[in-house]
Amino acid sequence: MCELKAVKVENLYFRYRTGFSLENIEFSVEEGEFFGIIGPNGSGKTTLLKILSGLLKPQKGTVLLFGKVPWEVSRKEMAKTVTLVSQDFFPSYDFTVKEIVEMGRLPHQRLLNGASKRDEEIVLKSLELTDTLKFSSRTFWTLSAGERRKVVLSKAIAQDTKILLVDELTAHLDYSNVSLVGNVMRKLKESGKTIVAVFHDINVASLLCDRLAVMKNGRIIKIGAPTEVLDEGVLRSVFETEFVVLTHPVTKKPLAFLK
Repeated sequence: MCELKAVKVENLYFRYRTGFSLENIEFSVEEGEFFGIIGPNGSGKTTLLKILSGLLKPQKGTVLLFGKVPWEVSRKEMAKTVTLVSQDFFPSYDFTVKEIVEMGRLPHQRLLNGASKRDEEIVLKSLELTDTLKFSSRTFWTLSAGERRKVVLSKAIAQDTKILLVDELTAHLDYSNVSLVGNVMRKLKESGKTIVAVFHDINVASLLCDRLAVMKNGRIIKIGAPTEVLDEGVLRSVFETEFVVLTHPVTKKPLAFLK
C-alpha cells in the first residue's frame, strides 16, 4: 500500500494572465519533513505556496495535502490541515497582538461557542514560543516589521495544522530573532509538523531544512539534501553569479557565499 504523503504535486501547470507560469512542477514531502524552496526573485516560489494553500488553482496537474485537493475541500476544513504564513498579512483593523493570534483558533471553534479554555492555553503557548507574549496587548501596526512577522507565525502555530507553508519567514529579522524563529521551526518539526518554506537566505535554508528545491523561471531545477543542492555550479546557473560553498564547522551543512 502506498504511504500517504503530506504534500504531493504532479505535473503542475499554472499561468497568470500576465504570462508568467509554473511548468512541470513535481515533488512530494513526507510527513514531519522540513522542505525548503530557494531561488531568485520572480522564480515562482510564493506562487507555488499559494497553490498549495488553495488560494490559487492551477490549470493542470495534481495537488494533494494528505490526500485532499485544497480547492475541493471547504475552507474551514482545509484550515485545519494547512496554514500559510505569508508576507501579505494586512489586517484592516488594528487588532491587538493577542487578538491576531486568537484568530488562529477560529477553524477549531463552533459558531457562537466562542473560545474555550484550551483555545486560550494554545494562544498563550504560541505567544510564549515566539517571544511575543511581552507585547500581546499592543496593536499590530505599532510593531516593527520583524515583530509583526513573529506575530503572524504565532497565529499560524495557534491554528495547529498538520502543514505549515511559510513565505520568507526570516525576512526583516535581526540575527537574534532569526535564531529564535529557527529554533521555533525546529520544535514544530520535532512535534511532527510538516513545513514547506520559501527562503531568501540560502544559508538559513541549509541549516534548517531536510531537503531543498531550487527554482528558476517557474521550474524546479533540482531537489535534494542541502549537501546535494548547494553546489557552486547549480547556484551559478540559477542565480547567475559566482559562489563559494564552504562547510559549517559545527553542523557540517553547506554555506554559500558570493565569490
